[in-house]
Amino acid sequence: PLRALSERPTFTAAALAAALDAALAAIAPGSTAPGMEQLGAWARDLGALEDAGPAMAPVALDGVLAALMAGIKVTNPAPARSDIAIWGRLEARLMAPDLMILAGLNEDIWPEAADPGPWLSRGMRLAVGLEPPERQQGQAAHDFEMALGNSAVILAFSARRGTAPALPSRLLQRLEAFVGEAHGAPMRARGAHWLELARRIDAVAGPPVPATRPVPKPPRDRRPHKLSVTEIETLFRSPYDIYARHVLHLRKLAPLGEIPDARERGSMIHAVFDTFVGGGHDFAAPDAHARLMAMAEAAFAGLDAIGERRDIWLKRFERAAAEFLAFETARSPRVRQRHAEIWGRWQLPGGFVLSGKADRIDELHDGSLEIIDFKTGSIPTPKAMKAFDAPQLLLEAAMARAGAFPAVAAADASALTYVKIGLGPEALVATPFRPRDGFDMPEAADEAGRRLQALVDALLLGELPMAARIRPDTARRYGGDYDHLARTDEWTIAAGEDE
Repeated sequence: PLRALSERPTFTAAALAAALDAALAAIAPGSTAPGMEQLGAWARDLGALEDAGPAMAPVALDGVLAALMAGIKVTNPAPARSDIAIWGRLEARLMAPDLMILAGLNEDIWPEAADPGPWLSRGMRLAVGLEPPERQQGQAAHDFEMALGNSAVILAFSARRGTAPALPSRLLQRLEAFVGEAHGAPMRARGAHWLELARRIDAVAGPPVPATRPVPKPPRDRRPHKLSVTEIETLFRSPYDIYARHVLHLRKLAPLGEIPDARERGSMIHAVFDTFVGGGHDFAAPDAHARLMAMAEAAFAGLDAIGERRDIWLKRFERAAAEFLAFETARSPRVRQRHAEIWGRWQLPGGFVLSGKADRIDELHDGSLEIIDFKTGSIPTPKAMKAFDAPQLLLEAAMARAGAFPAVAAADASALTYVKIGLGPEALVATPFRPRDGFDMPEAADEAGRRLQALVDALLLGELPMAARIRPDTARRYGGDYDHLARTDEWTIAAGEDE
């Protein structure tokens, strides 16, 4: 019935309800599952309406059903227990059960914080004749004292709230201070029985066993034999992420309706600089800044739906554009030719292929190259550069030396430079790559290539497990796309890793 309905251009709510009821009745004839009876009654009620409502197309039917079913309740057919009741404070005052459990006896829960609210201060509340917020705390203490008059009472509080330690209520603290350790210790000893019962509920299948570090070992023919240069740092740090992306073919989906962020802004700025350099424009021309701004307006045109954001980005780009022109003008005497957003492909021994796009490769008058990486995010630390933990620029230098970029003659790179595109006074800051002591730039590039070849031989052309987070970046403030898949939080906590 549902398939037949979906082939119609339009239908009414009553027809949708009837088709859904008929389909479920065919799938589970005679079912007494919770909700089946209410579903049939709901469908009959819709069909009995004189006004069938507007016709609708077969799209977004989950939202349609949610609206049509709003207010319909399905009760649990299982009989409720008669020996357990959950009451509020007022109800509890009127009852005398066999066992009273006072739950949530934590500070700021019972009693609640004395908050006067966002509109009136404490003095203003008193001035207009309202009760002071502390009265609620006094009422909570009164409820607490009356509940303690029951014949048997359990006082329960949490040791933690979320991920933070929690304090017992001041009511408990004062009670314990009043009765003293001699009487307080036996109370806690009696409560240990109930705590043990609660622990047994959570451990009916044995103690919880956290996940271990995943170490998948796919066959060699399933492992990727081609990666981009931007993925090599990921291969260094967490081969599991490469496994999830290229063996399992999993990609993280962007949330629907996501607002453009720094990554999109960086892509747009790269496109503007690429267009300007590729067009052969003069950096020192009087109209150079106006040309850049016109290109930025075209690149940011996709933000028309959120014009305010577009205007802010364009305003902030003005300073970055001026700094970019000054930076390039100062370099012009050394540069013979610029190549922007240039693709390269390098095949290593064994058949592995490294590909990638360099933001900029400039041929200098002395015959060497300068490779530039424009970044809107953070740049690697000097420690990461010297430890070969930020291999992208070094590998691009190795590719250029091997002639992997068709438009650029093979040559050594004499300089590698990060250019951070920011906001405010530091709109554009150039940071030279710092190789390890004792290495010049070509030697550092060769060492990065050797390390890559060794890692490829072991992980991609060999049989070494593709483990997760073998060299985690502890300075990174955000999680990876596959941390949840690897259940990282479980085994890093179990291993005592300090993030």
